[in-house]
Amino acid sequence: MKALLYSWAGSPNAQLIFESHFDFKYKKQRIAYVPNAKDGDDIEFTQRETKRSIARIANNVKSVTKFDLYQMADTWSVDYMVDNFDTVYVGGGMMGPLLKAVKETGFDTLLNDLAQTDIKYVGSSAGSMLTSQTMKVAGWYPNEEEPEMVDKTGLGWLPFEMFPHYDELKHKDLIQEKATDPLVLLPDNSAIGIEGGELRFYNQARLLL
Repeated sequence: MKALLYSWAGSPNAQLIFESHFDFKYKKQRIAYVPNAKDGDDIEFTQRETKRSIARIANNVKSVTKFDLYQMADTWSVDYMVDNFDTVYVGGGMMGPLLKAVKETGFDTLLNDLAQTDIKYVGSSAGSMLTSQTMKVAGWYPNEEEPEMVDKTGLGWLPFEMFPHYDELKHKDLIQEKATDPLVLLPDNSAIGIEGGELRFYNQARLLL
């Protein structure tokens, strides 16, 4: 399995990190873009942010297809994904709606099956947090607290949790107070890569034990 987990995949150096990690030209990507992390009560805001994300990605890749999990659940398969896409890109937003969609549609099973293929996984913010074993950080993440997430489980690709958009001045004390498990701290210009059992840290990403 090859995965790249960004704090924010729209950062200026995201393309450089992608090509370094995957050894694959960014502009050749055929992307399945999963927007469900942006689901919420404000439908107009969700739709607007999804369109903005897709437009930004589309400017730099071969193709990008909006991959709403609920709408696509009856059509996907491992063969379908491998034939039509190079990368599954899971976007940011609230963790609760994303995890709910992933579990209810069986997308977690599909992702684990795709991990045995050449398909790449790219996560941005919530899409990166999804790969953790547990979702404890989402329970107390500043300004986006989702207490119901504390007992939830993610994909389990990593034995520690992700803290995207890390700013030491803003978050150091909070993390010392709240964190109970090892964390990957991800400032917005950083990422962590997975290749098999090996981890690669890009820019200021670091592990806090």
